[in-house]
Amino acid sequence: MRGSKRVERLQKVDERRLEKLQKGQWLEGRVRRLVGHGAWIDIGSQMDGFLHISAIRHDAFVHHPADELTPGQEVKVRVKHIDPANNVLALTCLDDVASSSAEGGAVTNAFCSRGYPEGGVALQTICDDQELWGEVTRVTHFGCFMEVGLSEGLEGFLHINEYPERQIGQWAPDVFRRGQRLRTYAKEVDLEYNRLKLTAFRPRSLPRVPWQ
Repeated sequence: MRGSKRVERLQKVDERRLEKLQKGQWLEGRVRRLVGHGAWIDIGSQMDGFLHISAIRHDAFVHHPADELTPGQEVKVRVKHIDPANNVLALTCLDDVASSSAEGGAVTNAFCSRGYPEGGVALQTICDDQELWGEVTRVTHFGCFMEVGLSEGLEGFLHINEYPERQIGQWAPDVFRRGQRLRTYAKEVDLEYNRLKLTAFRPRSLPRVPWQ
């Protein structure tokens, strides 16, 4: 398998224990292992953090982590989500993660306030054609990543061709903007690679909505 290599571990540092880390904090880490939907990163804590494939680059769609990372590679990552009680540590290489220290106050989980359970819902519970409201977190040339209330820091991807309001000649940066709120539907749930493809076209399986 791509990404299989013995990598020497970093020295454990007390300051990097999960309970001492902060959301938004930048850390130096080392790629330990690659999987189809991301990479496990050693940051010198009691457990490795997970870097999802959607959080590796902001300017391009990454088809496999091995296209960008190799075991043993030194990387700079940021704490995206942390739950010491449940040994959960999600990381990102992007600089668009909300940080309480950067904003001078506590960060509010917007999706919990909209009815999503604390920590989000598992990808396995998402059904085809399910309606999902979300916010654009990152725009690429071909589409945008959206936070739709999934657990483990997972995001859905909406391709520009799946957006009915797109005009001829427009690309994703012409249509989407970070923070934009959209109604989408689950088009494809890929449990093998932990990916969710979205569409903004109303599925035929749903009842027609009469004109008011």
